[in-house]
Amino acid sequence: MEGGNGIGDAFAKLFVKNPKRNSVIVMVISMIIKTIVVMLAYNKIWPRLVENTGQDTSKFKPLTFFEALIFVLLFMFL
Repeated sequence: MEGGNGIGDAFAKLFVKNPKRNSVIVMVISMIIKTIVVMLAYNKIWPRLVENTGQDTSKFKPLTFFEALIFVLLFMFL
């Protein structure tokens, strides 16, 4: 299997030969994952907390991806 053009070769060219690109890709993927975790956690936990305090959740608006991204960026720069 010499000179194969598989997925492994593509990843090797992308990550091994370009370490600067590798760190940027990892940072972007990390930020996307953090944003999704914040969005999912807020949208699941906040209504439950409001219900447990005896308040109405009918006016609850879920956090969007962009709002969660702004929240993640805020805490990254603090």
